[in-house]
Amino acid sequence: MRLGDAVFAAAAGDTVWIPPETPHRLEHTGGKALKVWCCCAPPYSRADTEIDGAASAPGAIST
Repeated sequence: MRLGDAVFAAAAGDTVWIPPETPHRLEHTGGKALKVWCCCAPPYSRADTEIDGAASAPGAIST
């Protein structure tokens, strides 16, 4: 998990709070399926999203 300048491991059951306008990225390095639950307040808007090109990586989710 990259959150601003910090990089750390995230594991099953972890919760990560992402402050507004903080650049962030989650990279799946495990062998099992990755499931992420996201709760946004205020509500998520695609207009607020920048994709850094990683969406073209194998296994990445396109938006």
